Amino acid sequence: MANVRSRWTNNAVTPGAMLPATEWTDAAVLPIPAGFMMVKNDADNLYIILDMVGDNGNDPGTNDYFWLVIDSDNNGAVTPDRDVLYSPWPGQPNRLGR
Repeated sequence: MANVRSRWTNNAVTPGAMLPATEWTDAAVLPIPAGFMMVKNDADNLYIILDMVGDNGNDPGTNDYFWLVIDSDNNGAVTPDRDVLYSPWPGQPNRLGR
């Protein structure tokens, strides 16, 4: 499981901003196969962007699938009923659920 530690910021993110955006220059970056994830936070929000630059196909529905897991107990594993897992809703790729 890849890990990234969010960086504190005073620069909020504009939802839907396209990359490269200057508001992301202070974010932590996690390289992943075919792309990268950037994260940062302020006192109220955790900002995350996932950019799969190596995937240029048009996959319908949720064929472009991911899990975002918050490791609440900090044990480096997905713990049922403890950690929080987010993923796209089936058939609604722009909506996350837990």
